[in-house]
Amino acid sequence: MASTYNVAVIGTGFAERVQLPGFQRHPRFNLVALAARDPEGTRSAAERFAIARWYTDWREMLGEGGIDLLCITTPPHLHYEMTMAAFDAGMHVLCEKPIALNTEEARQMVARAHETGLTAMIDHEFRYLPARQRFGELVQAGYIGELRRLVFRLHEGWRSDPTRAWNWWSDLSKGGGMLGAIGSHYYDAFRHWFGREPERIWGKLSAFVAERPGAEGEEAQRVTADDSFLAVLALAGGAEVLFDFTSTGNPGPGTTVTAMGSQGTLVMEDDKRLLGAQGPSELQPLELSELPREEGEQWLLAPFVRLLDELVRGMDEGISPSPNLEDGLAHQQFIDAVRISSALGSWVNFPPAEHGPDGVLPGQSTK
Repeated sequence: MASTYNVAVIGTGFAERVQLPGFQRHPRFNLVALAARDPEGTRSAAERFAIARWYTDWREMLGEGGIDLLCITTPPHLHYEMTMAAFDAGMHVLCEKPIALNTEEARQMVARAHETGLTAMIDHEFRYLPARQRFGELVQAGYIGELRRLVFRLHEGWRSDPTRAWNWWSDLSKGGGMLGAIGSHYYDAFRHWFGREPERIWGKLSAFVAERPGAEGEEAQRVTADDSFLAVLALAGGAEVLFDFTSTGNPGPGTTVTAMGSQGTLVMEDDKRLLGAQGPSELQPLELSELPREEGEQWLLAPFVRLLDELVRGMDEGISPSPNLEDGLAHQQFIDAVRISSALGSWVNFPPAEHGPDGVLPGQSTK
């Protein structure tokens, strides 16, 4: 067991607010290398986080070695290739979600992780938010009794502006869209809290902003990924899980999660407040623990550091704690099922067939 592990990160942007400071804060990790496309931005980030080696070619970075763990914070269309290359180089992996473009890629990633015995986890740091942890503890302690309905409602407006430039978020072939980027976090919460899978799924994907201007004055481009989606999951025994997500509300009222059962109800608001009631009583605020947080830091940094505790435990023990690639495969099956249902306009069984109605893998462009 190593006292510390050397980490390389691919990607900047969000990583500069969460992953890079998180690894820097954790006593068991050393940031040794960084790769991203933009030379100036990569050099600047490397200097800011005291990272000795920086690259614009991630393959070159992996080829030079000296890396125990690869952290992948890129758009989803790159996850498969980067993860498989890391396994080939004998590196553990922490990958952003969703882990792949489709179930077929995810299944191959799981198989390769098993073959190598390397630790491979997903960056679902939302699990470690105090409100989510308390929600799960209460569910598992029987607070709500038997689940009858679980409703995830996210109404935000951060993609409502049609002048916001086109990027990978607007491109299905790159894994863009609300379903994968945000929906996967909430499907993970459902599975983590209740330990269940659906029997059938109905879904509808929408792109209310149909095109966006290209970067730096380029021509407008068609949006091929969802900015909003609806999904209904039918569980054994009659319970239902509903997803009502949009990023084009103007303004959006925020996020609520409501679990209603035979004995009680839990309501989580914006991942910060938790309310509960049992029997005929009214909803009351429930006490939450707090994660240590410095003033002004990104709100997901402390949960990410908590995830790193699990990651380092896995590397020490030669295991892949949840959330791992097996979880990522289940999340990808959910994403594919919603896409296939939306294309068919009907319910689909879960897990779904791995090809859509046109024979194209979900998440791949038909062009």
